Amino acid sequence: LLLRRLLRAHFDALPDHLHFASYLVLGIANVLPFLLRSPHVYEVAIAAGLACTTAAAWLFSRARETGGRTPLVLGGLCLGLAVGCRPNLIVLAAILPLLAWLPGRGSRRPPLASLASILLPLGACLLLLGTYNHARFGSWTEFGTRYQLVGARPISRLDYRTVPSTLYYLFVAPPSFSLAFPHVHPYRAWSLPWVAPDGYFVDEHTTGLLAQAPFLLALMLAPWILSRVSLRDTATLKRRMLVLASAGLLLPVATSLAFSSTAMRFEADFATFLVVPALCACLAVLRDDRLSSSGIVRLTGAVLFAWSLLVTLTLSLTGASDELRRANPELYARMEKSAEPVRLALGRLLDPEGRLKVRLRVAFPERLSEPAEPLLSWGRVESYDVLWASARGGDSYDLTLDTAAARAQGEGTTAAVSC
Repeated sequence: LLLRRLLRAHFDALPDHLHFASYLVLGIANVLPFLLRSPHVYEVAIAAGLACTTAAAWLFSRARETGGRTPLVLGGLCLGLAVGCRPNLIVLAAILPLLAWLPGRGSRRPPLASLASILLPLGACLLLLGTYNHARFGSWTEFGTRYQLVGARPISRLDYRTVPSTLYYLFVAPPSFSLAFPHVHPYRAWSLPWVAPDGYFVDEHTTGLLAQAPFLLALMLAPWILSRVSLRDTATLKRRMLVLASAGLLLPVATSLAFSSTAMRFEADFATFLVVPALCACLAVLRDDRLSSSGIVRLTGAVLFAWSLLVTLTLSLTGASDELRRANPELYARMEKSAEPVRLALGRLLDPEGRLKVRLRVAFPERLSEPAEPLLSWGRVESYDVLWASARGGDSYDLTLDTAAARAQGEGTTAAVSC
């Protein structure tokens, strides 16, 4: 609804296919598919907070056109409910209401009645939340965090050293690529050149937002783009985009200072506030005949959008804990089998000589449960090779390669190595 209002208010006769593409990209590139892979307590709180904050943004943007105070009241209520979902979202209460008071209609200063329309429901929610916190935990500002994570680790607060690490993981950290399905994985361990404070927690199953949605870089060019395109009320669109982008950039910094941790699910808090203005900037380019006269510009836009859809959906198959594979192995196996042509094509492209190097670290138990156990296998059900491990006694083991070709010729194993 928020994106729809911006497009209808500022873009003339935008084609249906661009409307559809923008909604599709927003619904997938905002990290929610990844979040939905593991819909537990943390993820539900984040999704609920996002629902409330984006509803508030839509209501405030709507208030400017309607001129009534009902959207302001409902917007303030949504902000208060958002704090009940995620306390860190309180910082948006200082930013999102600016969507209702952009220049171009009436006074630049918000009237006191309009300000009260927002603050009264917001304050009522905060008062009720504080009363509940005090009754249960003995503190107006304690939401139960120290009781939920007791004994896990020391939590540093208001430590500026958390910010560089958080911004790296949430925006820049790349995924891992491999020939194994689904080919793009949200895990990559990096040694950062700076030191995070003690107690800083990182879920390394995290891929940065820019790696998933590189079209967000259009925000850096947004002032230049909007100064060269013809839109309705461009000045208002600029300020709306600035408000949304500011919310999307302030929230991860504030969250890092308040709670010393990083996980990919945190990106869903703020990704939508960056994706919406970035899509407006991209669509402004694609809609302008002068800026998009070159086919390269349109092709680049299509590639960036397709990359975001593909990578984000692929990362959502794994999620933070690969639960689809563990909870529904039959479905996962069918998906993996259907994607086998992609794996073979990537193998021929990336490894044209047909060679694959694998590094293994193997820790043997005190004794094997069988005389020989499979260590590594490859191929298909009807034709496969197996690397067997068998104990010789003491700390010695034999590794035996049993190939399909040797079995077909009745020659048995082809090689054995003692170690």
